[in-house]
Amino acid sequence: MKPSAAQLSGLQYELAMALSSSLELEPILEAVLSVLLRQLDGRTAVVLAGDGARTPLVALPRAAAAMMTWLQADETRADGSTEQPLHRLYLEPNGVELHRFSLSGFGVLVLERRGPPLPAEVMRALEPLMERLGRAARACLDHATVRASEARFSELAATVPEVIFECRLAASGELSFDYVSPRGDAVLGLDPATLVEQPRALVDRLHPDDREGLVIALGVAASRRESFEHRVRLGDGGPQTRWLRIAANPRGPREDDRFSGLMEDISAQQQVATAEREAARLRMSSLLGLAGDAMVGADSSGRITHWNRAAEALLGYPASTILGEPLAQIMPERMRAAHAAGMARHMATGESGILGRPVELPALHADGREVQVELLVSRVEDGGEVFFIAVLRDLTERLRAERERARSVAEEQRFASALVELGRVALTDPVGLHGRLTSIVAAVLDIARVSVWSLDPASITCLDLFEAVEGLHSAGLVLEEQAFRPYFAALREESVIIAPDARTHRATSCFRESYLEPFGIVSMLDVPVRTLAGRACCAWRPRSGGTGVTPRSASVSMRPGS
Repeated sequence: MKPSAAQLSGLQYELAMALSSSLELEPILEAVLSVLLRQLDGRTAVVLAGDGARTPLVALPRAAAAMMTWLQADETRADGSTEQPLHRLYLEPNGVELHRFSLSGFGVLVLERRGPPLPAEVMRALEPLMERLGRAARACLDHATVRASEARFSELAATVPEVIFECRLAASGELSFDYVSPRGDAVLGLDPATLVEQPRALVDRLHPDDREGLVIALGVAASRRESFEHRVRLGDGGPQTRWLRIAANPRGPREDDRFSGLMEDISAQQQVATAEREAARLRMSSLLGLAGDAMVGADSSGRITHWNRAAEALLGYPASTILGEPLAQIMPERMRAAHAAGMARHMATGESGILGRPVELPALHADGREVQVELLVSRVEDGGEVFFIAVLRDLTERLRAERERARSVAEEQRFASALVELGRVALTDPVGLHGRLTSIVAAVLDIARVSVWSLDPASITCLDLFEAVEGLHSAGLVLEEQAFRPYFAALREESVIIAPDARTHRATSCFRESYLEPFGIVSMLDVPVRTLAGRACCAWRPRSGGTGVTPRSASVSMRPGS
C-alpha cells in the first residue's frame, strides 16, 4: 500500500528527532531502529558496522540473535544480491522481507519485516536520513575518540609532576591561558581556573627582578614563533622562594599565537646548581684575585659576585659591602636604566652591544665622584651558570697625560713662534729688541711683569720694563749694589736666580719693602741673555712639576758684549 505524504512526513520527522536525541552512538541507533520498527511494521532491525558490515552493533529487539547469525553468515555478490542459503533457510520459511540501507562510511542497517517490499517512495524518503545517520554515527565515534583521548590526557596531566598548559602569546609579552593542568595548584600555588581567568597572576607571583626578563622572552618567542625556555623565581627571595622552569613550543602553522608547554619546580636542581655556582665563584675569585687590573664579576641577574682588590682600590668600595649588590650601584644614575634594559635584552636574546670590545665610560666611586675607565666585558659559563667578567682600567693618568701633552705642544708652539719673532726683530729692529723680548716672554710664560736690565759692576739699569696687565713699557730705573747687596752677590755667584717665594728667598728678600709688597710680587725669575753679533738668543727649559707658585714677575739681565 502506497503511504500518504503525511505518513512519509511523520516518518521523516520522527527519524530526524531520533538522530538529534543524543551525542552517544548507541542511544541514537536504538532510537532510529525503534522508529523504523514501529512506523514500518518491522519485525527485527540491526546495525552492522565496519568496512565489510559484519560486526553487529545494535539490534532490536535485543533477542534477534537468529537474524544476526544469518546476516553474519551471508555472502554478498558483486551485484548486491545474496546467496540462496539465506533466502531458502531463513527468509522464505519465515515469510519476511529483508531491507538493507547503507550508512555511508559507517556500515549498514538491516530491517526485517513481514509483507511485501517497501514502496519506492519510502525507500527514497529514507535514503537522505540513512546518509545522515551514517554521518552522525561517524561523528559520535570521533567524539568518543576525542573524549577518550582527553580522559587519558587528563589522567596523565594529573599524575606528572609538571604543570602542563596551553596558552596564547602576544608580541608584547602578554599571555593568556587556554588550559592549565591540575598540578598548577601544587606547583604554582595558584588554582588552574584562576590562571585561565587572570593570567597576570602568574607574573605577579614572580620575584620582581625576574618579571621583565620573562615578559621580554615571551615577546621574542611570540614574534619569532620559536620555542622558549626561561627560569624564574616564585616568591620575594625569602626562604620560601622556589625556582620554576617554563618551556613551551609553538603549535601548528595555522595557530599563530598558540603555544603548548610545561612549568616545572626545579628548586631541588637549583640547590645543586647553587652549590656548583658557589664552587665556580670561589674558583673565579681565586683567579681574579691574582689579576693586577680591577676586575668585577656579575651573575646573570646583574648582581656583583666578584670584586678584587684592584677594583676596591679603583672605586673605593670594600668587597664586604659591594658583593651581592646590583652592578648599577657603580654606575652614574643617568646610565642605570639603559644598563637594565640592555642586560634584560641580552639574557632574553643573546644580543649585546658591548661584549668583547673595549668602551670608555664613567664609573661611580664610593665617594660620589666619577672615574673615567676603559671597560672590557666578557661572558663566561662555568658549572652551567652564566657570569660576566668586567676588566676596568683607570684612564685618569692617561687623560691627564694627554692633556699635559696637548698643553706642552701648545707651549712649544708659542715658544717656537716667540723665537721666530725675536729673530725677526733682532734682524730688522735691533733697537726695539728689548721691548719685543719682554712682551713675548710675558705672553709665553703668562706672567705680569717682565724686565730687561743691563748689568754693570756696581749697578743694573732697566732697559725695558713691561707690565702685561696695563700693557705699558718703561725704562731707565737704576739699582745700586749698596742698596741690594744679597741680590748682586747672587748675580755674581749664580747663572739663574729662581725665587718661588721672593719675599723669603736669600737673593730677593731685600726687595720686599721697596718692590715686592708694593707691587704684590710673590716670585721672581732672573736669567741672563747673551748677545752675539747683534743676535739675541734666549734659552728656556721648562721644569716638570713646577715650583708650586706661578711667577708674577721675571727679570732678565743682559751683559753687554758677553
